[in-house]
Amino acid sequence: MTKGITKLTVDVFKKVYNRVFEGDASSFAYHLFRSFDMNGDGYVDFREFIIGLSVSGSDNPDKKLKWAFRMYDIDGNGRISKNEMNCILRDIYKMTNAMVSDELGSPEQITDKFFTKFDLDGDGQISFQEFKNGALTDPLIIHLLECDPDP
Repeated sequence: MTKGITKLTVDVFKKVYNRVFEGDASSFAYHLFRSFDMNGDGYVDFREFIIGLSVSGSDNPDKKLKWAFRMYDIDGNGRISKNEMNCILRDIYKMTNAMVSDELGSPEQITDKFFTKFDLDGDGQISFQEFKNGALTDPLIIHLLECDPDP
């Protein structure tokens, strides 16, 4: 790496996100960091940061969904489990200080709704294709991808 170019750490992501959001953004920032750190070296360099911002903020639904799927797929096995989805949703709620709403319910209730709609083969996990198909037909997913638990 060229001298003078800073690599961001997960601690920097946590500090920045905790300044931006009213709630505790530390856990969500970790997941975001993991999705930006494309080479898995524990740092986000400038290139990874720019690509991450570009993809996460993209108007291209396919790119944004691939990025979001990677973030929700915490263990990187190519499938999202209920536990992984619950984890991300709880972290979004903590970060935004969201209260459980009558319309959405708790993170666990949202996860159950997702799996009822998206897990078409009933294997208890959501593949990228199931995630993509469901997200393109359910506006709730897009709201949550934008870290906005208020529909």
